[in-house]
Amino acid sequence: MNKKIHKIIFLSALFLILYLPSCKEQGQYYLSWRNIDGNVMINVYNAYLHLSAVEDSILFTAMHYAEVMADIYDINDSVRIVAFGHCWSPDTTKTPSLINTNLYTKFLPGEGDYLTITPTDSAFTYISQLNDLGIDSPYVVRSFVIIRYQNSGLVDTAYNQITTKFRTRVPEDVWFHNDDYTISLSNARTEATAFVMNNKVYLTCGYNGFSLLKDFWKYNPTDDTWTQLADFRGDPRMSAVAFVINDTAYVGTGIIDYNLRTKTGDMWKWSEVGGMYNNWTRIDSLGPGMERANAIGFALTVDDPTYGEEGRGYLGLGETTYPRHDLLYYNFRADTAGADPGKAWVTIDPFIGGYRTEAVVSVLNNVAIVGSGMNTEGTLKSDFYTFDASLGSYGRWASIVESPADPRANAVSFSLSFERVNGNGYNYFYYGTGRGENDSLYNDWWAYDFSQGTWKQCCDIREEGDIAPGRQGAVAFAITREHVEFGTLERGFVVSGRSKTTYLKDVWEYLP
Repeated sequence: MNKKIHKIIFLSALFLILYLPSCKEQGQYYLSWRNIDGNVMINVYNAYLHLSAVEDSILFTAMHYAEVMADIYDINDSVRIVAFGHCWSPDTTKTPSLINTNLYTKFLPGEGDYLTITPTDSAFTYISQLNDLGIDSPYVVRSFVIIRYQNSGLVDTAYNQITTKFRTRVPEDVWFHNDDYTISLSNARTEATAFVMNNKVYLTCGYNGFSLLKDFWKYNPTDDTWTQLADFRGDPRMSAVAFVINDTAYVGTGIIDYNLRTKTGDMWKWSEVGGMYNNWTRIDSLGPGMERANAIGFALTVDDPTYGEEGRGYLGLGETTYPRHDLLYYNFRADTAGADPGKAWVTIDPFIGGYRTEAVVSVLNNVAIVGSGMNTEGTLKSDFYTFDASLGSYGRWASIVESPADPRANAVSFSLSFERVNGNGYNYFYYGTGRGENDSLYNDWWAYDFSQGTWKQCCDIREEGDIAPGRQGAVAFAITREHVEFGTLERGFVVSGRSKTTYLKDVWEYLP
């Protein structure tokens, strides 16, 4: 290479060193050729600042909220971290920084005014919560770290070179954390029983950690209130079952001695006639040897050859000493009000999924969907089946696609039929929560598309940063509710339950 070329290279390098505005720290300039590496962190003048970061991860988005995770690494021991966070902007054409955008900042506790990072602590991860975002809106975000140089004491801000884009959610597949259903902590419970009649919810029984319960509550979605009614007239109990036919609710079975785990087969009926008065009436029990807890109950409309179209109630599965697989329907015309136990209950085709307790059930388009739970060997299940009362003399079972969710027991379910604003209609069976292997608890949520025959995972039970605890023994139901922002839609609810040793009374509302 001749001298002329050497001179050109030397002068070019000198020009870059003297005149290129690179990283400025309170009057000091730094320059690094490493900023060609997309992972190194830089300041606004594109100079390397002795630490690196991979692209930020969008962990969760809601309608007004997002969670973003940053991974900072290769932190040189010549710098100390003062603070960290994310800066973000609704203008996705710009690169956000602290001086020109909205930001989320979280300051670290440390020694003096900075966090001590030793050579063995050369990496860390943090999560920022972005609030007050617009619905269905685009954003761009990147992580930042404010650092102090140990030798000079000068401060600068390191930015992730890589920006991340995301979009907040439309008002679909979202949860709302409503007020607890009473102001009294004594009403927290697990293993309660609930039913829906004329678009009102009724909840009774359960266990609060000290005693079995029999108090009775009504939820009116019109004014979003819970009202206490006259108590359930049977023994206090938990793990009971309920169904509604012909504007009458039927509640029974369950555990009536918590310590001895004594099961019962008694049944009671209740209607809205009489308002807040105690109008519970005993009906035929299931009969000797049929006592059980953690059963399933549901109602379907059938075309009776003699009486025409009418509602029919079903009860089955659960456990006496061991899990059961039977299914019975209630013939209310044969009921002798307890004089002849078992007479009104007709045994029909058993559940084809085998012996099962703590399963879930919900009705969609007049077909019951039953699944999950635990079998005789204590194995948790994730298989599901349909029961169609219009097939055969008493109905017929069929299997559907197994759920991809973890096997579990003591979960909850509901079903919703709804339309989107584009006019497309959907029919979904939903289930989630429950107890998994090694007593793990879930707050996840899954949907089965009845028309497509496919499963999908939905949003976990959480409202923005407010995350529902994993639980078992909750109750779930679906009703129609007016919402100021989203109009009148079918909604699902998950209420109460137990999270390890904590008994719950929180109310979660699901917008599909």
